[in-house]
Amino acid sequence: MRARVPAPVASVRDWLREPSSRAAAIYLAVSTTSAVVSAVVGSISEYSFPHPLVATQLHLVIALAALLAAGLTARLVLLKTTGRRALTGADQPNAFAAALSQLSAAVPSRPFFHYLSTAFEVLFATVASTLAAVLELFAQRTVDPSFWAFARLLPLPLSLSAASLSCNVAPGVTQLALSTGLWLALVAGQGVTAYSSGSNWLFALAWAASSVGCVVALQAAQARGREAETGKFKPTELSQWPARPPSLVIHLALSIILLTLPTLSSSEVTDIRRYRHYSFFAEPGFWAQEAVMALCGLANLAATWHLASTTTPLALFSVVALEDTLVLPRAFALLLGNPLDAVSQGEATLGAGQQAVVLGLLAGVWALGRASGEATQREDVRGRRKEG
Repeated sequence: MRARVPAPVASVRDWLREPSSRAAAIYLAVSTTSAVVSAVVGSISEYSFPHPLVATQLHLVIALAALLAAGLTARLVLLKTTGRRALTGADQPNAFAAALSQLSAAVPSRPFFHYLSTAFEVLFATVASTLAAVLELFAQRTVDPSFWAFARLLPLPLSLSAASLSCNVAPGVTQLALSTGLWLALVAGQGVTAYSSGSNWLFALAWAASSVGCVVALQAAQARGREAETGKFKPTELSQWPARPPSLVIHLALSIILLTLPTLSSSEVTDIRRYRHYSFFAEPGFWAQEAVMALCGLANLAATWHLASTTTPLALFSVVALEDTLVLPRAFALLLGNPLDAVSQGEATLGAGQQAVVLGLLAGVWALGRASGEATQREDVRGRRKEG
């Protein structure tokens, strides 16, 4: 006789099978790997390009070209394999074909006017992400790493209110309590401090608001695109064209355009000419380094988009906070033997063991709450069946 699995364990097991859980696991793996690879390449490379805005523009251009090339190649391969299956009467497409289909979908397949219905949300998300990127580039040069570690946790409490705006149902009391407890546990850990100047606080709040706004706008565009695909979206007088899901290619192209003005208005272009740093562009090793950095950034962006399409902003920023505070510093310490600067700075209110106990208690409360909610739903279903 098979032993009965406890309700919390069964609830966690069912949760691990959900698309949002797989998306979170993919994000943690991809984001951590890309950060480690970028750090390794940056540490062993002899090409130290001291112009972050120009470097970011190069990364965006390389990422856009790589995504277009990969998407068009996947589309050609799909056309050939689909025709071959039609001629030979083969079975349904396999997992490889499904992956090719997802990669092909990253490249717009419809005329541009099909994307006008979501143009406002996509443009807002791109403006917000560009602003967040510029602020973070500035903060990495001027702000104390321990305070910036605190700033990177600010989207989590801000998303508590954003979740009620982006979802049909506001977060429950349990979810609010768990998210608040998670934030307090992470803020009290090692390498995080809230003490800084007023100007740094303004930068931190602006960055956090831009990050939350980007995710909320992106999810609004994705929701409208899904409604169009299922036939639920009806065009209005202001948007006569059918909506389409937001495209990563369009996002990258808009990011390049929006970042052009800050780049040209900065002193970086003048400094490149003054100090003859344009000689970097003649070195194959420099382009190899930038290509690796760009592909790592593209992989991280794609994983973030995938996570945003399957979960709420509150859950997304919870995963990001766990990755930034717990996973990534320990991955650097384990793989490179040199932890991030933020880990060794700042005074911790909770030790590592105490923080682990708090996080374990929060996970246990979440599992019990999830099991209780599922049991309540099953009882409701049974009651409706008896009434019917």
